Amino acid sequence: MKTYKFEKKDIIYILGIVISSALSLVFSYGISFFLDNVIIQRQSNVLAIWIISMLVLVIISGITSIILGQYFPIRVQLKKSINISQDVMKGILNSPQSIYQGNEKGYYINLITSSSFSYGDVYGQFYIDLFGNVVFAMMVIVAASLINLYFGILFILYIPICWLTIKGPSKKISEFQKE
Repeated sequence: MKTYKFEKKDIIYILGIVISSALSLVFSYGISFFLDNVIIQRQSNVLAIWIISMLVLVIISGITSIILGQYFPIRVQLKKSINISQDVMKGILNSPQSIYQGNEKGYYINLITSSSFSYGDVYGQFYIDLFGNVVFAMMVIVAASLINLYFGILFILYIPICWLTIKGPSKKISEFQKE
């Protein structure tokens, strides 16, 4: 049975997550700029332009979020799940009767259905979602550091502080689940 490793085309899907996240960030910045400069300062002469541009940005951001941020990663997960399920099925069909009889039928059904689809989910979440979100988080940290160095430091310190905060309760929950 072959194993599935990171593929070069997954970089495109990672970039899709980064782009969809960046567009949602641009939309948030656009809304804040709109509120600060157009509504608060009552610049009615550009109000229609900003409303139309925000509407266009909402539509583009929504479409990219659905297609790049959700559809393609789920599509990769499903393809990996189906491929591994087919490989497992071929392995079961090619195995000798003595090996097949070593386990009950439910074991093989679980391999073909649940285990292979769990593998596809983990593949997509690890290789695509995690990497895409880490790349975007690094971009946000760099942007925050460019705006103000202290913001960048706070963003960087947030990660270990959050980890230390949830480490204890997570360990307790893990021990409880083992029992």
